[in-house]
Amino acid sequence: NGTGVFYLANTSRFNNLTTGQLNISTSGSMQAASGSGTLTNTGLIKKTGDNSFTIYTVSENNAGTMLIEEGALTFDNTINKLNSGTYTVKTAGTLNWEGNHTCTGTLTGQINGALNWNGSLTVAAATQATLNFSTNGVRWNSGYFTGNGTLKNTGIVNLETTGSKSIYGTSVFDNEATFNINGTGVFYLANSSTYNNLSSGTFNIKSSGSIQAASGSGTLKNA
Repeated sequence: NGTGVFYLANTSRFNNLTTGQLNISTSGSMQAASGSGTLTNTGLIKKTGDNSFTIYTVSENNAGTMLIEEGALTFDNTINKLNSGTYTVKTAGTLNWEGNHTCTGTLTGQINGALNWNGSLTVAAATQATLNFSTNGVRWNSGYFTGNGTLKNTGIVNLETTGSKSIYGTSVFDNEATFNINGTGVFYLANSSTYNNLSSGTFNIKSSGSIQAASGSGTLKNA
């Protein structure tokens, strides 16, 4: 409940287990010190209170649940892992993905507030991850998708803001549901990346802007 920094020092770990509930009701942060501590979650992380809290440590969500009822919860580290899980954001809540997030499995949830993709999402080669977010969906504001794996959308993804967004390497983005281009930033299909708008997919272009190649020739396919 207090606003002091919570340090995970050296190589320490905080494991929120399947029966555990980590309640964050205040502003403040969780940080590493003299090393790189790790927060793991297989239970429930719950954010309440009209304020902002940032987790700067390494984090792993292993099929756990995140519930953002009010305020903002931000994950900002170069090593964040989203291994499946349920992510629910209420109307007064915001969940921010900063830094780098490596994804596996299916990430699902109802987003009545905001889920902001501001950093990078990585899906490793020969693997697949799925975004299945309803209502407001994911706001891809900036950053990129990389890793040479496949990222599938079965919910709603919105490209927002004037910032550029990119797909790198041989990464593949499969759209099976709704993909909205709302912002005016350039959407780069870099290197040998591929964007597949599949037979069940809707690719909505609602703003001025462009899709461009970069450092190679990415491909847009429409089934």
